[in-house]
Amino acid sequence: MIAENGQMAIHLPLTTGRISAFSTHTAHPEFVYCMNQILKNVLCFNMNIINPFLYKTKAEVVSILKNDFNTIEHTVSCWKSARMTGHSYHCGECIPCLIRRIANEFNGIILDEFNRDLLSEVITNLDENDSGRRNLLELAEFVRFFETTVSEAEITEQYPELLNECIDAKRAIEMHRRFAKQARTVFNNYKNLTSVVS
Repeated sequence: MIAENGQMAIHLPLTTGRISAFSTHTAHPEFVYCMNQILKNVLCFNMNIINPFLYKTKAEVVSILKNDFNTIEHTVSCWKSARMTGHSYHCGECIPCLIRRIANEFNGIILDEFNRDLLSEVITNLDENDSGRRNLLELAEFVRFFETTVSEAEITEQYPELLNECIDAKRAIEMHRRFAKQARTVFNNYKNLTSVVS
């Protein structure tokens, strides 16, 4: 069994500029399926790798653990964690950090674990090349897309990677729509974000 929330497992690119290296697929359902087949053949052992959280948002996974604060506090989501120094293992500006923060805060969990408090910054005052600014704006654009009433056909046209025999497109779309609502709930707690995420 692997435990990865559906957002980071399916890992739709926030923008077309993130189609390759910015959207890793180490827990993608197709990769998991292929790895399962390889291991079955190599080990000659009937096995089945599953991800029970494939159609759950990170906030939904956190909700399962929210009474076990100690566990959440000791997990790491950051892409940059190996390069972090000081007290924090979370940069606060990469996409996994932003999704982690949304998941935790949606569940009422506030942790002083981020090196940068991006959601409290005035985003419009940041340099255009600031990676936190870019990540937050692209995540907000992604949220807006899934908040709209576009049809499933329009969503799969925008994200053809959902048309994969290893993914239930309907469930994946519903999950991303739930994430958009969760993100909006958290964004609404930060008045300085109103102009950039609405």
